[in-house]
Amino acid sequence: MKDAIILSIKISVVATMITLVLGVFLARIFTKYNFKFKTIIEAFIIIPMVLPPSVVGYGLLVVLGKNGPVGEFVHNLFEQTLIFTPQAACIACVVVALPMMYQSCKTAFLEIDTTYEDVAKDLGATDSKVFGK
Repeated sequence: MKDAIILSIKISVVATMITLVLGVFLARIFTKYNFKFKTIIEAFIIIPMVLPPSVVGYGLLVVLGKNGPVGEFVHNLFEQTLIFTPQAACIACVVVALPMMYQSCKTAFLEIDTTYEDVAKDLGATDSKVFGK
């Protein structure tokens, strides 16, 4: 029982960190820049939020399975299956949580007044400094 709880905590912490970084990064890119296929890529990010969990789970099984694109790549590279491993559980957690993190961060970035960013850049601040402060 103790091992299962520790494994669950490890998976949730790693998945949360990955979701945080990916969500902030993707939201910043999608709110700041316009590029081709932006809407289609954004739809793929958000789709797990609107699909039933069983459909998302089946999709992950198909993609991460031994004959799926990601599963086959991992199997050929490391000669191990990815499905039903802690890594697959972490991927599943990220896939399910990312749309909510992305939407929250996107909303926050859209509320930022770009005048302040422009003034900071005019005063010599770099993009990373403007983003961090």
